[in-house]
Amino acid sequence: MSWSRYPLCSRPVGIVGPDEWFGRYMDRDEVANSRLATLMKWAGASDEFISSDQLPPIPKGLFGTWLPKPQRVYISIGKPVATRAYKGKTISVAAQKKLRDISRERLQQCIADMLLLQTQDRESAGFLRRFLTF
Repeated sequence: MSWSRYPLCSRPVGIVGPDEWFGRYMDRDEVANSRLATLMKWAGASDEFISSDQLPPIPKGLFGTWLPKPQRVYISIGKPVATRAYKGKTISVAAQKKLRDISRERLQQCIADMLLLQTQDRESAGFLRRFLTF
């Protein structure tokens, strides 16, 4: 596929749902002061690593496991933001901010649309899906 036949534009993509696949057992700060940190130190993790922002939170999925909860994902591809006029040019700060604001507005609209759809969908979810995502 040749991308040259498409006009230069940016399309915002809004995604809603993956943030509900997992809860959290512990945040990074809680891990650093837990028995898990002691076990990690015993296994060779440094104090620096355990207290750094490299340590991820501990996820909690389906029935407390590391399997994701069965949540639907909603994706919306927004209205394009035209950028052809800027091709090969030095873009002023004001123009950059204008493009950023337009993109942000369109992205927020994508997310708002998907949140509304997600809310409407929840009302029609069956018992099994509601039970598995509790």
